[in-house]
Amino acid sequence: MLNTRRIIIAEDDFTNQLLVQKVLERAGYIVESVSNGFEVIKALEREKYDAIITDWMMPEFDGIDLIRHIRANYSNPPFILMMTALANDNAKLYALKSGADDFLAKPVNIKELIEVVRKGIAKVSQNIPNINLTKLSPNKKNIPPMIAVGIVASTGGPQILSDIIQNLDFNLNATYFIIQHGPEWLLESLVTKFNVETKFKVSIARNEEIVEKNHIYFAPAKSHIIISSISYKILFYEGDINNYNVPSADPLFKSIAESFGEFAIGVILTGLGRDGTLGASKIYNAGGTIIIQDPKTAIVQSMPNSILANNIPALIGNIENLSSIINAKISELNLNLQEVINENNY
Repeated sequence: MLNTRRIIIAEDDFTNQLLVQKVLERAGYIVESVSNGFEVIKALEREKYDAIITDWMMPEFDGIDLIRHIRANYSNPPFILMMTALANDNAKLYALKSGADDFLAKPVNIKELIEVVRKGIAKVSQNIPNINLTKLSPNKKNIPPMIAVGIVASTGGPQILSDIIQNLDFNLNATYFIIQHGPEWLLESLVTKFNVETKFKVSIARNEEIVEKNHIYFAPAKSHIIISSISYKILFYEGDINNYNVPSADPLFKSIAESFGEFAIGVILTGLGRDGTLGASKIYNAGGTIIIQDPKTAIVQSMPNSILANNIPALIGNIENLSSIINAKISELNLNLQEVINENNY
């Protein structure tokens, strides 16, 4: 049976254009092909598409210009896949920073193409979860050693993460866990970059390592991470694919809500889908704090918008002041944590 999902392909090589179109039509999609970015923009004026697949180098209006135009002018854009022969890591990172949701190098593996498109369209069309917002009484028996900050970012994440991390206060008693949706090479490049740019120790999390303050942990590309409320160890969690993502913020946020309670902070940045929404409700219910990027400043608005759509109370910041908001909240929570420690004679 024919799928009602629509895809438009921007590709100036007729042979590649025809090949990709036939592959996706056999998978059940309604597919249209054009030869450059201008034609995609014209098509968007008359038709709604669930996915755009674009080449990079095209005449008149190339793929990068197309992606940037869509991100700047459409509040709920389709899933955007960059598919190009420019296959080096710098090209991939540039495309993702420009607003592509995913990247495939030519020649494309057919099974991989179909799977990437399927997951991408599924993320665009996710239903909002049922959220229960009921604040629980703080757990004074389990007093954490520091403040925990969980951060999630997807499309457009590397740039905003760079802006935030470079301005975090190193002198605060906090640890940071980052979910950045993307392949292993992207996470490794970010770890290398941030280790040079900041005083923090930055690494890909390892299973069963004990959490340390002034450390930034990236979840690995192929595993969820959770934090033990007993040992404060990072644990790999081979659960379901949450929100079509591995890793996903929801298991992490749920675990820091349980482990750190009112001393947990969840930060939701630019990204496609709703990853972090359910976990943010758990942090809020545990007495923690939610901070989101102002959707108007996000390359992709879906993830922060999902927090607002579910009426989860949140502090809202833009690119210029998000790090200041995070620093101020950590400082406030550190004072509260010290009071709790004193009250309990720790």
